[in-house]
Amino acid sequence: MTIADPDTGEVVEDEHSRRRRTPEEVAEAKRIREERAAYRRQEVAALRAIDPACEVEGDPPVAWRAPVRMGGEPNGVLLDLPRLSGRGLPGSRLVLAARTYDGCGPNGGEAHDHVTAFVRFPDGRGYERRSIGVAFHASELRAVARVLLLEASRLGAP
Repeated sequence: MTIADPDTGEVVEDEHSRRRRTPEEVAEAKRIREERAAYRRQEVAALRAIDPACEVEGDPPVAWRAPVRMGGEPNGVLLDLPRLSGRGLPGSRLVLAARTYDGCGPNGGEAHDHVTAFVRFPDGRGYERRSIGVAFHASELRAVARVLLLEASRLGAP
């Protein structure tokens, strides 16, 4: 239950009215957490099995990261290409978006323009998520485009 503070008007939750979980609900929540942790360990093992070269001595180990939940459409979309998910289902999209970094973020550095590539997909609850993106700086775009076109020709892509 929520109540309003008579002096400030701030809406706060009444701590005494919150429903406590039953022992069965606590046990079910614990089971779900353990199941998800096991699934993440399987994903990491699969990544290592696919490409053992992805781990080099001195590098941090491969780790599972939760996909980022989207907060709306990105600005400057250059490409929004439908694609099948890893399970062969529709709904995923490859997105390329033009971005500008002003140099004031937590990473510091110089202000620059770049193109970010990532995949958008619905999660099990229907929320829109995106993969960790990769930024291509302006100076890299022609080289990346050239390699992609050469590989498309080699694979006979239309």
